[in-house]
Amino acid sequence: MDTPLRAVEFFSGLGAFAEACRFSGINVVAAFDQNEHANKVYESNFDLSPDIRNIETIRATDVPASSIWWMSPPCTPFSRRGKQKDDEDPRAKAFFRLLEILPERTPDYFFMENVEGFIGSRSEERLKVLLESLGYKQRSFNICSSMFGVPMRRPRFFLSASRLIQPKPPEFDPFEDERVLSDFLTERSDEDLRLPDSELEKYDAVLNIVDPGKKDAYVICFTRGYFKCRKASGSLIRLPDGGARFVSPLEMLNLFGFSSAYKFPAELSKQVCWRLIGNSMDVRAVRAVLATVGL
Repeated sequence: MDTPLRAVEFFSGLGAFAEACRFSGINVVAAFDQNEHANKVYESNFDLSPDIRNIETIRATDVPASSIWWMSPPCTPFSRRGKQKDDEDPRAKAFFRLLEILPERTPDYFFMENVEGFIGSRSEERLKVLLESLGYKQRSFNICSSMFGVPMRRPRFFLSASRLIQPKPPEFDPFEDERVLSDFLTERSDEDLRLPDSELEKYDAVLNIVDPGKKDAYVICFTRGYFKCRKASGSLIRLPDGGARFVSPLEMLNLFGFSSAYKFPAELSKQVCWRLIGNSMDVRAVRAVLATVGL
């Protein structure tokens, strides 16, 4: 592409979309998010300060003209933990506000990411009906990090829509990163990541503890409750002495496909970084989705 395409990233978080665009012909001209810590990380990596306005009340004129919209709206309305209230959940209001103003902007490309619970929801139906009425050709699919050869289970719903061409099925070969789990683990010291032995004994039955020495070892989906919640919030690493430790934020970035150029500001605590990563996306998946329309 000779002239960089302009893109807007909604619910930008850590900027997985901007990270996927870092070495492409796409220029992210605006981002929207209200999380103070996420915005600090975003600005430090991409020299762009996300807009903190509430998307629920945003106007079409508040969104810069662009060829691409990417959004990762809150997943709680579609998750089991959020009781899957769908379009009746107040946390879905921002998403629907964007759909209201979409006809006034109609970018050439529209992309969305969410949890698998979005599939079959009333919200999905409303989105697809709207896109069709605006002349978008669309395709939706599930992508898991494991499809790239990465030892991590993180299944997600994606939608690719274009007013110019019919999206094709995603291809995974060009974005593969096939390595064993131990290749992604870079920590030299385990002590500050170690789960106290008393906690290990108390929650052992519900913890997912992985032995990185096994060739087929893989970690399960990390959530924003990692470290805080002991059940179904992500895997821990088995230590040689039988103990267990958390996966570090840097190791998670490695697993999620962020480049070595991406950094967390030094003043952010591990707990904050874990929460932010739990809401993020696999960068390889973003690239694969963009490729479905030739970007």
